[in-house]
Amino acid sequence: MFDRYPIHELIENRRRELGISRSELAQRCGFKNVSKGLRRIDSVCAGDLYSQSTNMVLDALPVALDLEKAAVLAAVHYTANMITEAESKAAAESEAAWRASFQPHGYLLGTHERPSQITIYGITGGSQRWRKIRLDLSQPPETFAVQAHAAVKETPFVPFHGQRLVISSIIRRTMPYVLISKAFQSSASIGLICRVKSV
Repeated sequence: MFDRYPIHELIENRRRELGISRSELAQRCGFKNVSKGLRRIDSVCAGDLYSQSTNMVLDALPVALDLEKAAVLAAVHYTANMITEAESKAAAESEAAWRASFQPHGYLLGTHERPSQITIYGITGGSQRWRKIRLDLSQPPETFAVQAHAAVKETPFVPFHGQRLVISSIIRRTMPYVLISKAFQSSASIGLICRVKSV
């Protein structure tokens, strides 16, 4: 995520100050197998702070680099914070992209969860064709339940899934509405859109 984390900066800067090679650092950290030690050090520099394989390096760094333990712990702390912030930012961006691309829709559910003739089902369009209820998004969200109900009334039988049983709908989470779904028998009514606090 970053070119160099604080723990990486600490290790490399101090190593240069001491005039030791990376191989010598691996030996100072207690690795007889230098190649293995270098891989462990590289993992720490890349932000692997909590795996068992890197604990040996972190525990050995204060002595290996002739530093106070607090200095190493501070670098670990700052590195962990940077990773957490970057992950949170990435998650927020992913959520924003999902919200921007999401379109409210509903799905009809039949008495059979697994479609019959599954190969033909997939070739002919799958759930996008046979189960999805496409709402008119140019209309206000308050009309989605009515639109879905109309589709349900027109679809007593869900192809490949048997008799129509349930309609479940999804509403954009940024909208102050949620569609409450109910099970449908032949004369049951659709769930209503209710105003709720935005999340």
